[in-house]
Amino acid sequence: MNQRNLGYIIFNYAQVLFDLSQDNFDKICSDVQVFTEAIKIDKVYSFLVNPVVSINDKNAIINSVNDVLEKVLLNFVCVVIENKRAPLLLEIFKQFFILVKQHQKKFDIEITSSYLLSKKEINEIIDVLKTKYGTAENIVNNVDPEILGGFIIRIGFNIIDVSLNSYLQNLSAASKIAICKINIF
Repeated sequence: MNQRNLGYIIFNYAQVLFDLSQDNFDKICSDVQVFTEAIKIDKVYSFLVNPVVSINDKNAIINSVNDVLEKVLLNFVCVVIENKRAPLLLEIFKQFFILVKQHQKKFDIEITSSYLLSKKEINEIIDVLKTKYGTAENIVNNVDPEILGGFIIRIGFNIIDVSLNSYLQNLSAASKIAICKINIF
């Protein structure tokens, strides 16, 4: 399965959980955080993704904490397990929290540029993005000289690529298409 399809699957599961959480939003957000910390423990994660352990056994363990965690979350996790997507749970929860931040008009941003951007340059980028995304919480500026110039912005699964490298690749692809269309004879 390619990265794009995997991202699409993760996003869809996270969106479903987000939609299901609307009736008890704060409690489910809190429970997702607790569950996330639990499955970061190697033994718990290994149990959930182990193909030898039956789905019924996994679901029984999940449902054994129904007096602590919201039933909606537990049912969601059981469906993910039944669909053999347990290895994606951490990424699904990560995307869920991205959706929560979007709902709260907050976002984390990763900017990749060919050099370390100044505070002023970062603030100019953030100001442009505020109207669509809200308030930037965590800002990371990575340096990758291979992009040659410009920058690449990542906000969740959204990517804005205005790098020189990307522009040159697109120009090269367009040139090849144009050359192939030239009728010499």
